[in-house]
Amino acid sequence: MRHDGVVMLLKAKNWTELVKSVPNSVEKIMDEPLICQLVKQVGKESLQQLLEAQIIILANQMNVSNNVNATQVPFIAETLLDTYPTESLADFILVFKRGSIGFYGNTYHKLDCATIMEWMGKHIEKKAMYRERDNTRLKQAESEVKIDYAAYIERMRKQEEIERESKIAAIVKEDEFIQFRENRKSNIDKYLAEKARLKAAIESRGLDKLTGMEGLKSFEIEGIAVWARNKEEAQEIFVEVYI
Repeated sequence: MRHDGVVMLLKAKNWTELVKSVPNSVEKIMDEPLICQLVKQVGKESLQQLLEAQIIILANQMNVSNNVNATQVPFIAETLLDTYPTESLADFILVFKRGSIGFYGNTYHKLDCATIMEWMGKHIEKKAMYRERDNTRLKQAESEVKIDYAAYIERMRKQEEIERESKIAAIVKEDEFIQFRENRKSNIDKYLAEKARLKAAIESRGLDKLTGMEGLKSFEIEGIAVWARNKEEAQEIFVEVYI
């Protein structure tokens, strides 16, 4: 049961609905809210009242010569809450249900605090088995999906190399610089960065809007030809792109 649902039913003292909602399987109550959590939200008194009512119902269902009496009920309820703060209400309710039909073996014609504590011990052993099984399954699942990081890094390296080769091929085709692959492959990143800055410099000045080479001249600056409308503009572009 969801934590919020349990709290809501406890605050409303709708114990009948709460008891009905508890599954008849240990496996299905593994994640129920713990007693220590519920005490903080609804108080110990509310939990004890519910347990006392369930213990009375349990006593009425048991056909034993030495049964729980009215004075023992509060003591048993409080003992359970104090002894098992990290278990849940569902644990107690399921144990009461199972104990009433002899699930835990012969009670030797008595029902008292010791009998119920013995049932709880057997129940907790069963929970521990399920928890260990779940932990084992989790470890197996983690092992099966474990990432081979060395292989992943190698795949990424190859992918980057493929993308790099693609960029080089595009530059060779675009710039008709056939010797680029052999002579400047090691400077690919620098070259691409320069091209990006050149494009930005041209667009910021509106030079890309000119028809063909209209109004542009080639100015050689430190051995590099820069196309611009005048030398001053060419020097500005050179600084932005290559310095």
